[in-house]
Amino acid sequence: MSSLFRTGQILRGKLGKYTIAKRVRATVWLAKNQAKETVIIKGVENHPRVNNELDILKHFQAKTSCLRPVLDEIEDPPEPTIIVLKHFEDDLLQASKARPLNRKELKCVSRRILEALNCLHQGGYIHADLKPDNIFVNYADRGVGNHVRFSDV
Repeated sequence: MSSLFRTGQILRGKLGKYTIAKRVRATVWLAKNQAKETVIIKGVENHPRVNNELDILKHFQAKTSCLRPVLDEIEDPPEPTIIVLKHFEDDLLQASKARPLNRKELKCVSRRILEALNCLHQGGYIHADLKPDNIFVNYADRGVGNHVRFSDV
């Protein structure tokens, strides 16, 4: 399968420009915004998956801070739908392999996951892919309570 983007390619969004740095998965790339901050670029050709994710995240973003936020939508190229998401250093699976969560962190993570699921359920959605590698964390933000986000809705 060929890659949707190439390293160094510049994408133009509604709010800024993003330079592709590295392919992480078939549908996920790391990129740098104009402030040189790392962001996630997500896109899939010939599949409604990213459209669905964008619609759900936009609908729930104002209702909970527990879902990974959409930062921008790419306009150039106009197809397929490509979204810019906040970058997190790690997912819960890898982070807990590096260092197990203490009791306080485990409670915080659990509370944020349950809040995200509750919000989705109240809106009539069910998350069908609940697993540790869909829960993102930033070690640098530990203790803040805002370092955990749920993804792949």
